[in-house]
Order: sequence, then structure tokens, then C-alpha cells
Amino acid sequence: MERTEAKPTRRKLIDSARKLFLERGYEGVSIRDVTEAAGANVASINYHFGGKENLYREVFRELLTARVSDILGRLDAVISEKSPPDLGKVFRTYLEGLLGEFLVSGEAQNFAKLVSNEMSENGLASEILVREAAVPIHRVLKGAILAARPDIADIKASLIIASIFGQMFHFVRARHVIEHTMARSYDEEFVRVIMDHIVEFSLKGMGERP
Repeated sequence: MERTEAKPTRRKLIDSARKLFLERGYEGVSIRDVTEAAGANVASINYHFGGKENLYREVFRELLTARVSDILGRLDAVISEKSPPDLGKVFRTYLEGLLGEFLVSGEAQNFAKLVSNEMSENGLASEILVREAAVPIHRVLKGAILAARPDIADIKASLIIASIFGQMFHFVRARHVIEHTMARSYDEEFVRVIMDHIVEFSLKGMGERP
């Protein structure tokens, strides 16, 4: 009976924490905030997770792996369509899976802020970001690049991937500045223009025709 009751409580804590961490970030949320939202007692977080930090790590992992699984599935489908793979289509699929969502979904925009914090080696869940997102996505993209361009060195392929990610994340984090300097809102058309630009810029940097 005790184990049956523990599962719903744990789930409620994760769901409540997810909403609060996305809205306020890790530092802006207290244990009491989470337990009150979940209708649980203060001791429940220590009981189920061993503390607020481990609860945050679990929330971050769930948010991350759902997106990564979707992106890897899309990339695998596109890469298997053609041999060698169409890099323009591969890059576009990667951008649509991350950038497209980050720019149009309010929850995804808030999650992007958490990801930005975890990109530091001191992040609370930085090793989760590396192990469960950066490494597997990098592996798939690198395989596609080397299959399409066997003349490119391994390090060059990795740098291309890092460059694409850097461009993408700039448009996410600098959204407020870009909207004001370019006098453009991030509507569907502008998001498409941004993705077209990153794909074209990246392909030309490789000596490819967009």
C-alpha cells in the first residue's frame, strides 16, 4: 500500500517542480513552493529525491530526453532517405527540432534558459546535458557529415556542428535584442528565414551549394 501511494506523490512533485523551474529557474524555487503546489509535505522531496537539487536534475532529464528522442528519430529518418545523406535536409531537420520549438513555444523558451545555465561545467545537470543530448546528437550529425563529405577531417566535422549549434542558440538567447535591432518579431516567417540562413551559411562554409 505504501509503495502504491508513493508513485503518485513522486509524479506530482516532478510535475509541479517542472512548471515552477521553467517559470522561475532553479534559484527562484523553494522546496516549500514545490510541495505546496504538489499538495505534499516538505519532507517528501527528501524522501523521494534526496533534496531539491536531485529533483531539479530529474525534471531537467525528463525535459531533455523527450526532446532528444524526437530529434534523433527525425534525423535518423532523414539520413536513411538517401546515401550519402542530404546535408541541407539534415541540418534543417536538426534546426526544426530545436530552434523551431525554442522560438515558438513558451515552455521551450524557458527550457532554453535552463539549458543555457547547464552549458557551464558548474551546472547542476551539465553532465546530463552532455551525456544524454550533446554526445548522441553530435554523433549522429557527425556521421552524416562524414558520410556526405569523407574529405572532411573529424575535427572539422565537429567544428561545423558546434558552429551550427552556436548560431542556433544565439538566435534563441538574443531574441529580445534581435527583435529590436531588426524590427522583426519571431513569427513563423521570420523563424523560417533564420533557419534558411543558418543552413545556407553552414553549407557555404563547407564549400557546399545550398
